[in-house]
Amino acid sequence: MEAVFPIETIYVFAPSFPLPESVAPEHRDHLSQYTAARLAEGLFSTPDQPYRFYMLSREKAKKLPHLPAPARNPQGHCFFTLEELTRGEKVVSLASESGM
Repeated sequence: MEAVFPIETIYVFAPSFPLPESVAPEHRDHLSQYTAARLAEGLFSTPDQPYRFYMLSREKAKKLPHLPAPARNPQGHCFFTLEELTRGEKVVSLASESGM
């Protein structure tokens, strides 16, 4: 990992419908292109149901010059603590994991 990006905004909407008015102007193009590409590839299993979309802050990113990585490649979703990622070790431990 090269950096940790804090979440700027979370949007919840069904990707098969137009973007909600609550989507900020600076996020509209990115979300439109992202959802259109995923819809075209059939990557949403239930596109008529709400999904969560996370907009990350590049300006507030915390660089990780030591490039931490887990000892093994986790399958599915995994989580790390910020303390674990920033302590300076190259090998980091998972806080939790859910297989896919």
